[in-house]
Amino acid sequence: MNLPGWDGLSLEDRVATVKRAWAMPVRRLLIFDNLEDRELLAQWRPKTGGGQVLVTSRRGDWRATDGVTELPLRPLDRSASYQVLLGPRAYEQERPVEALLADPQQQAAADAICDELGDLPLALALAGAYLADNPRLALADYHRRLQELLLADPALTDAMAAEAGLPTRYQRGVAAALTLSYAQLTPEKDAAALSLFHRLAWLASLPIPEALLTALSDGQAPDPALRRLRAVGLIDRREVQLHRLIVAFGRERDPELAVTLSDTVTAVLAAMDDQDLDRMPLAGTPYRPHLEELCWHTDRLADVLAARLLMQTGRLLDIQGEYAAARPLLERALAIRERSLGPDHPDTATSLNNLALCLQAQGAYAEARPLLERALAIRERSLGPDHPDTRIIRKNLTDLNKE
Repeated sequence: MNLPGWDGLSLEDRVATVKRAWAMPVRRLLIFDNLEDRELLAQWRPKTGGGQVLVTSRRGDWRATDGVTELPLRPLDRSASYQVLLGPRAYEQERPVEALLADPQQQAAADAICDELGDLPLALALAGAYLADNPRLALADYHRRLQELLLADPALTDAMAAEAGLPTRYQRGVAAALTLSYAQLTPEKDAAALSLFHRLAWLASLPIPEALLTALSDGQAPDPALRRLRAVGLIDRREVQLHRLIVAFGRERDPELAVTLSDTVTAVLAAMDDQDLDRMPLAGTPYRPHLEELCWHTDRLADVLAARLLMQTGRLLDIQGEYAAARPLLERALAIRERSLGPDHPDTATSLNNLALCLQAQGAYAEARPLLERALAIRERSLGPDHPDTRIIRKNLTDLNKE
């Protein structure tokens, strides 16, 4: 937005500056992508100014008082469906899509596939990737495989219906296409791709930073695994992210769910350790939705790892000025450490300090002071009065007492 003095502003001042800019009579488009919380729209949508607002959402219960006009997205028209379904195969064969449909029987088979998949882009993209990866497979044979899969498991995808937000009759077709694509990955040849896919399924349905992809690949270059996942249509060809339905599918098919979740959290925390959040708090922004998504699953984690995840997420929110959102995460981290490690453990002192700083930022000085006093006492007993970590907490307490 080329706002003056931007580099010298704090995060809080940057937010205020952007909000003032939004209120100016300048024509701009503000996009609230994948918005599920109507309160966020009320909080952030500018009340004045020249901006137009576009909201994308899976919610179907927007109220008149929300001030939105609903424009439902329909399935693709059939000509567009042909392009998504047959475009990858046509590209590989260096032929136009129309040439693949010249035979009436081929067009009839393509229509049958599109009908089975409800002309939904995700399902058609999966089918298109499958057909491109199996160039000798006839369209009629792919349609037959879809039907056989649905007949073999008529209850397919019932557990994922709410996650995808699609009508059940479409949902089943999408999941059948997903199952066929996933079945192309074998543990013998595609171990790295399968491991990365199942780890990605624990993250938010948003773009994933490159450094995090490397961490999720155990420090190895993720490109070969990503190419394989793209080849079968399980990830986007432009940005690395998974559709919500593919996320649900990936978790459902993971043979080692708890291990994968633990490995995913460990990788995300390792990637966050490389970020200098104190100097550059916005460096953590691409990781934030993935941390927040993982925090919904702390009950599946060992206490030590759950506490680390909650503390890291809370610390990021705190540094970025989201004190109200940070506080409950830091409180949960402290409670876990007190229960599992004891009230006098050094890690408990770290949690006490972090929660106290968050409370101090909110002006809750009376609540913050006893936490810092406890943290200081633990540090002095365990590390001695002159240890650098002890000095940091002592300085924090001194600064608080000046408020």
